[in-house]
Amino acid sequence: IGQGDAHWLQASIGVDAGDGEQVERALHAALAQYRQGADHQRVQAVLARQFVNASFRDPAATALQLRQVFAADAACPSGVATWVQAAWANVAGLTNDPGAAIKHDLQAYREALASGQTRQALVSATNAAESFATLGDLDAAMQWSSVALDLARSTAWPASIGFCLVQVGDVLRLLARYDESRAHL
Repeated sequence: IGQGDAHWLQASIGVDAGDGEQVERALHAALAQYRQGADHQRVQAVLARQFVNASFRDPAATALQLRQVFAADAACPSGVATWVQAAWANVAGLTNDPGAAIKHDLQAYREALASGQTRQALVSATNAAESFATLGDLDAAMQWSSVALDLARSTAWPASIGFCLVQVGDVLRLLARYDESRAHL
């Protein structure tokens, strides 16, 4: 299980590096280790995280496969539900359904916080903000961008703070609050 956790971390490093092949290899290796260790919850988390990654390549096909493994309203432990909801959010967002993306991103955010997955909570909050902006609800976009920024600042992770500052700055720009936007950007 510890080796699976190391591969899970390697997948996260691959995400940060923009190396999709590393992410796939690491998740595949994590899955094998978790299966060998008979850790059903971690197996389910990897499967869901693989769907998150697959959604970027082919969201429609991913939706079909995801539905076979995880129903959109499936009851799962928070550590798994984070990734299931993130996968559904990606599918919705990438198939032009920002309303459904918001629903799933907000659920992923709550599940991520409940399971201690702060980085995924940040991603889900910023994705929800982006979907609110797409729908023209700039007040909600600003609210969720601020939630993400506050969470990022609490971690003191420079890359996360920077990403969230850009998100807030972009929403402020859309609100025509240019001086505030410039300060954040």
